[in-house]
Amino acid sequence: MIKKNNLKIKFFSKILKIFSILFLIFFLSYSLEDLLKDIQIISDPRMNIAQKEAAIMRINLFLNSREKDDLYKDIYVLYIDFGYEKIKNLFLEIKKFFPLPLYNDIIAYIEKLYKEQVKDDKISSSGNQDSQENKNQQQSNIQPKNEKNEENKKEDKKEENKKNESSTPIKTDKIETKDIPPKVTIEDILKKYGVINSNIQSKEINTNKDQTQKIINEKIEKKYSFEELELIFRQGITSYSQKEYDIALEKFLITLKNEYNSLSSSYYIALIYEIKIEYDKAIDFFILSINIIQKSGKIDFRFLSFLHKKIGILYSLKKDFFLSKKYLIKALEYNMNDGDIYYWLGFLYYSEGDYQSALEYWKRGSNLNNQKCYDAYKWLTEKMKNK
Repeated sequence: MIKKNNLKIKFFSKILKIFSILFLIFFLSYSLEDLLKDIQIISDPRMNIAQKEAAIMRINLFLNSREKDDLYKDIYVLYIDFGYEKIKNLFLEIKKFFPLPLYNDIIAYIEKLYKEQVKDDKISSSGNQDSQENKNQQQSNIQPKNEKNEENKKEDKKEENKKNESSTPIKTDKIETKDIPPKVTIEDILKKYGVINSNIQSKEINTNKDQTQKIINEKIEKKYSFEELELIFRQGITSYSQKEYDIALEKFLITLKNEYNSLSSSYYIALIYEIKIEYDKAIDFFILSINIIQKSGKIDFRFLSFLHKKIGILYSLKKDFFLSKKYLIKALEYNMNDGDIYYWLGFLYYSEGDYQSALEYWKRGSNLNNQKCYDAYKWLTEKMKNK
């Protein structure tokens, strides 16, 4: 009887814990800041098992609620910030409690990032990138005899034909993209916008805006401990999630200047300026994010494509169609399976009156099941027929 009662108590306590966590996530808005806190809890040897289990359950519910593209962007940023070993061990720990296919995919993605990083490091150190790529291509083409049946071969042929069709360049694809993005550093961008070494600090303060900027600059120039920067970054995440963008901007400028979570800081600053419709600044900080990724050596082609696409879209909003095309075509070089890129390129050529190129891009986007491309292609086809 006592054993049964104990089992009931344990059962109901687990149910209560689950409902408590659900309440925290769905009613109190579990945010990225909370995710970072829970990562620290799992990694902290001073935390007991119950605390770690609760953190793991919160992370599991949060990740399972994310859209796939957003999820992988989050994982990539975590990989850049925490490194291969720490982030992989985190998800191995979560997988023990929740042996779901999702975590196999996440761990495989983390390992892929690491392999690409190691491969890029080897190529960089040997100075023989082309020969290494050719060697890898040759090895990948070696197939054991009779390994695939006829049906699989037909499917592979279809995929190869589709890939060849999408990789066949449109005449307008022949735009030089080697010169983008420009090489910049954190110091370059912060100096450009008067965030560090600002003239405001040496001249007479005449306006409230100058006074505010001077105070912010002093905070940014101040030296912080690792623990202080960790707290400031979390405060930035919280402010951003609560749409307190000016406060979040100040926090992320401090962490960026001190090179704490540089990629995340730069990326969030770019998003804030985009929201504030300050497109020039947003573009500069997206470009800085690309430079930080390239310098780190931890390359994720999908995320690089996403950043170039964001820049291309912002240039189109500024009516600079030439630069918009350059960045969007560069985005395609990193990821040819993003239908949104084809949509925006089609939109640009349509805006310039080049309907044939617009149709070609929208057709390719339609082949990737992009609804916007399909609708635009259908609409323009009908429009040209009725002329």
